Amino acid sequence: MNLLEQHAQLSARAMDLIESAAGMGVAALCRLGYDVPAAKQLVRLATTYCDPASSPRKQKVARELARQNGHTMNTLLLVEKHVKALVNKANAWRLRKDLCGHDADYHALNQFAKQQVEFYNGPQEVKPARTQASVSNPSEQLDRTLHLTGPEHRVASLVDRARAYAKANDVSFAEALFCLFERGGGSTTLRTPAVIISIKDLARVYSHDGSEVILSLTDGSRMTGSDFIASVFADSGFTMLVDPIEGPVNLYRTQRFASEKQRIMAGLENPVCAWPGCGRGADSCQVNHNDAWQYGGNTNIDNLATCCAYHNGINDDEQTGRRRGYLTRSEGEIRRVPPGTSPPERNEHPTARGGAMRIV
Repeated sequence: MNLLEQHAQLSARAMDLIESAAGMGVAALCRLGYDVPAAKQLVRLATTYCDPASSPRKQKVARELARQNGHTMNTLLLVEKHVKALVNKANAWRLRKDLCGHDADYHALNQFAKQQVEFYNGPQEVKPARTQASVSNPSEQLDRTLHLTGPEHRVASLVDRARAYAKANDVSFAEALFCLFERGGGSTTLRTPAVIISIKDLARVYSHDGSEVILSLTDGSRMTGSDFIASVFADSGFTMLVDPIEGPVNLYRTQRFASEKQRIMAGLENPVCAWPGCGRGADSCQVNHNDAWQYGGNTNIDNLATCCAYHNGINDDEQTGRRRGYLTRSEGEIRRVPPGTSPPERNEHPTARGGAMRIV
């Protein structure tokens, strides 16, 4: 067994290490050779998992589950990060028990933790979007920083316009923003983002009850139903028929590259990149074949998914193995099949939740 293998095995025994550090302080651990940051992390975890707790039975179960599942210091620190997000801290040990009982795959654990925090926190009141700006003014520097905050769809529109201007004029993104602010930036043709809305929500919006309805756009942003009414969109919109079991209805089959209509449909289903955790808007994504074209995959909408350039590049086709996971359609939705035995997972980005298959 080489040094790397030994280190990997020891990393999976983090709970044994934490129990050994119970009752010790930072100074004592530093005398053993730990640096200060590592000693502080170890003391914090030992205090949580070994000192008297409000739920000693759940604490003991969490320790045993963490040991059985080979949790590392990093995955246990991830658990504590999500515990901090709980609104009701009385659920802390329930959440720790849930997460310590999960497989110690960092990415899969992170996705599962988000779902569990959302479950324990319950529905949260949506805060109105702020519109504000501030400027930093350090006296010793020649530059200044402008902080601009506004509704998602307005910021996304500004960002898309600046990117298009930067590309057309071969300038930096920052310089493009200055041109937009100072001179209007000239005219640039942009893709009009599509809005995804269910019939039920549409009825609420048009009955003037839209302030609580949150809609997803294919530029990766969201807006309230009230903003939808107030905004000016293209004269013609886009409508997509979806089956709640099978997914979007097919349009084309004959060519490798997705048609414009298929791009629109793929974006309506996944308004951001379909890879879990990514928030890149569909309008600036590529269209990925879940079953690769070179292996016989069809250019049908049920085989297509919006995917940013990076995740499209690292996406492994099912035929080539599971080195980094691959996208597939599961239960009517686009999901990522991770390496190993973890179940398929979908993108839980807030905008992704407003995709067509999520709201039917």
